[in-house]
Parts: sequence; structure tokens; C-alpha cells
Amino acid sequence: MSAFLHDALRGLVLVGGLIAFGVALRAAYAWRDERERVGLVMALALLMLLGMGLNLAAFGAARPGAGWTGWLRIATDAALPVLVLLLLQAMRRRVLAAERAALASPFDPVTDLARRPLFLRHAATTLALCRQTRVPATMLAVAIDDPAALEAAHGKEARRAALRGLAGVLADALGPADPTGMLAEDVPGALLAGQDIVAARATAARLSALVREQVADPRMDGRGLGVSIGLAAVGDGAEQAVLEEAASGALRALAGAQAAGGAAIGEAPAPPPRRATAP
Repeated sequence: MSAFLHDALRGLVLVGGLIAFGVALRAAYAWRDERERVGLVMALALLMLLGMGLNLAAFGAARPGAGWTGWLRIATDAALPVLVLLLLQAMRRRVLAAERAALASPFDPVTDLARRPLFLRHAATTLALCRQTRVPATMLAVAIDDPAALEAAHGKEARRAALRGLAGVLADALGPADPTGMLAEDVPGALLAGQDIVAARATAARLSALVREQVADPRMDGRGLGVSIGLAAVGDGAEQAVLEEAASGALRALAGAQAAGGAAIGEAPAPPPRRATAP
């Protein structure tokens, strides 16, 4: 009877080890782009394999005269999968906390550019100066063509590296008078001060050529990185409202350019005429 109970408990410990091993493999796959994290998780998985092997070897250890050591080993062996699961849970909580902190930050963690709310606040100051000097302004949105396919083929870090390269070229290509930031996830943008839609089209073509020249495509086939660009003129009206309108228009124009095959420049319809200030 004692041998049967001993082996039954060993079976439960083995099941716990299998569960912990499966959770470790699942975590390694989820974090496959984070080398250090994957290395630690795989070490835990190998530790679980060793623990399960030792647990299998201990079946039948509680025979008459074996003493209490076989029962004590059950407790120590059962502690291993519990410890591994607790460590994996702690790692998951740290990852979630880091992601929440990144989302709460006013800056994008990949490009270091201001996220949309902060970017549009900076752009409002620039737009006010444009209105004082009576010059136009155009919103520009730029994105990598088919980033989902890029990530699927080469991993998340390849997509991030391409996005960082794109954001760097955007910031370098424009002057200090043109604020830059993130209009959406993976979509940097800029307010082109003093440029109407015709001048902005030329700037967009120059930017696209610079990206192809300076940022290598992660597919390593000799091509430069392909991007699409959306443009939207900033209309009259309350500054924050018309900037939101232009940002949304540029994103729609960008989506249209990508839907047409990519490597293109799209333009949003001209904004409706309205008064610059409320009466």
C-alpha cells in the first residue's frame, strides 16, 4: 500500500513537472525575440527535464525497509515545478509592468519619438507660428510597407530595427522647424511647416529615396527599405482640432498608398474652408 501511495504521489509530481515544462516552452516562444529572457526560460525548462528524469528514476523507491528518505524526496522534487512556475509568473509580471510603463510614457520606446498627444501639442506651437507668418503646413505620415510580413519572416527585432532606421532618417531629413512624432503604432509623422501639398509631395519623394538609400531592408536582398507616405494639408480652425483632422487624413492617405501596392505617396482630400478662430 505504501509503495502504491508513493508512486501515486510521484505521478502527481511528474504531471506538475510536465505542466511547468509546457509553460516554460510557451513562454520561450512568446519571448522568442528577447534572447536573454529566452535563455533563462530554456534553462528552467532543462532544469525541469532533469527533475522529471530524476522523478521517474525514483518510482518504486518506497519499498519495505527503504525508510522515510523516499517520502522526503517527494516533497523536494515537488518543490521544483512549483518554483519554476513561480519564477515564470514573476517574469511575466515584470514584462507586463514594463509594457504598461512603456504605454504610459509620452515617448515611443522603439523610436524615442513623442507619441501622438505630445507630438500634436508640439505641432500646435509650430502651426501657430505658421499662421502668424501666413504660410501653409502639411501633415506627413510614413510607414514601412508590410511590417507584419517583415516580422513574420525575420522576427520582431528586425521590424523594430527597420522602424528605428526610418524614424532616424525622418528626423535627420527635416529641419528643426518641423516637429516629428508618432501618429500611430509603427507610423512616424511630421508637421511640414511652410509647405503646401505640392512642396510636401517633393519632400515625401526625397524622404522615400533617403530611406531606401540609408536603411537596408532586413530581407537582405540588396534593396533599401520600402515605405509609403500619406500627406494631408492642415486647414483653418482651432489648432488642436485641425491637427487631429490632418493627422487622421494623413493616416488614411497612407493606408490608401499601402493598399495600392506600397512604395507610394497618397494625398488626403483638401480640408473644408472654415474660419481660423471662433467669432
